Amino acid sequence: PGKIRLRIDSSVPPPFYLKAASYDSYAAGNWLNSRSRFSPFQATKHNTWRLGQETTGELTDNIVIEMAMNGSLSVLPVPYGLKSLSGDEILQLQKNPSGVLQAKTDTGLLIYRCDYMEKPAPHHGEPTPTELKLPENEKGWIHRTLLKLKDASQSPEKAVLALKTMFNRHFRYALSIRRPQGNPDLKSFMLQIKSGHCEYFASATALLLRGINIPTRYVTGYVVDEKSPFGSQYLVRARHAHAWVEARIEGKWKIIDTTPSEWLQRHSGSGSDPILERIGDLISYIKNRIRRFFKGDKTRRNRFLFIALFALILTLVIKVSIRLKKNPPSNRESSSPVIHEPYSEFSEIVKRLKKYGIAVKRGESYLQWFKRIDGLSPETKSELIRLYRIHLKKRFDPNGLTESENRQFRQQILAWLRQER
Repeated sequence: PGKIRLRIDSSVPPPFYLKAASYDSYAAGNWLNSRSRFSPFQATKHNTWRLGQETTGELTDNIVIEMAMNGSLSVLPVPYGLKSLSGDEILQLQKNPSGVLQAKTDTGLLIYRCDYMEKPAPHHGEPTPTELKLPENEKGWIHRTLLKLKDASQSPEKAVLALKTMFNRHFRYALSIRRPQGNPDLKSFMLQIKSGHCEYFASATALLLRGINIPTRYVTGYVVDEKSPFGSQYLVRARHAHAWVEARIEGKWKIIDTTPSEWLQRHSGSGSDPILERIGDLISYIKNRIRRFFKGDKTRRNRFLFIALFALILTLVIKVSIRLKKNPPSNRESSSPVIHEPYSEFSEIVKRLKKYGIAVKRGESYLQWFKRIDGLSPETKSELIRLYRIHLKKRFDPNGLTESENRQFRQQILAWLRQER
């Protein structure tokens, strides 16, 4: 749920809805698009495509969207009221009669700019007979539900308000539902369970509005509701995927979203641990900035981050080099029973204990192991634990041991080994 799908740069709060796809035909619990055939859409100039709108002269805003590609072809989530779209990595833009855009690219990270009207509205042609069609096996529950809604037959606006009120008062949002066997999905959702996710609310709304002769489309996409804690981008995660309805009311297509408003809060509190998610966000942000830097985005922020990362890596390399100079691995042969491994001579004690059949248990720390060993005097155990702590200092402390401390440590190891023969 926490996986980042889109990153959005915008100087103003971006549009709440980003439309990806729309469907006009419902059958056997699935939405299909009878007008899904894509055709190439010609650019008006280099890598810029103009899209016609009903209204002209409106003020426009723009957003820049980053999307990780899973292949060379992908549907593009875009804001409503789109006037133009541009992107250097787009090799070809395709469009279907429903207004859905599909881009072909050869890059793993697609960056595209959307210019849209400040007060956008859906506009993708005149309604078709398919957008009024009701499946025969769904008409029963649709008729029963509409009979209970007093305002449904008065006007389209009152019908929409009645549906929103019904869903908010008598239904609840849930990520998963239990469906009674033998019942169609939407029928059991509407008449029995009254609980489900956005796909159920949008599907039921689309069919109910068709029941009072309002053309509708089922729409999928994302909502933009989260500002990144790192940088100025907005984040769109997998959990922000959403479904809603476009309805033709008084000659215009309008967005109708009847999913109870708490769905976003429910999603925010689910899924991955918040701390782990933030750590993942930071790693993802750094990787994204580096990728943007090498793609040519050498803004001041990206240059600063790249320099900071380079300085951090250089500092770590210098520290490791200094430590290796202080404590070089010993290549001299020795007749002592100590095996001079690069990290510590303490490993010989561990081998001696294992040779006597006193093995460490799985998941047990060395300190727990030492305390558990029978047959060693308290003084011997105490000395063993003390040597182990020196071993830890030699292995993990950036300053390590001095040459004198190293000699003394080896002598103490030998003394312990002789004592425990």
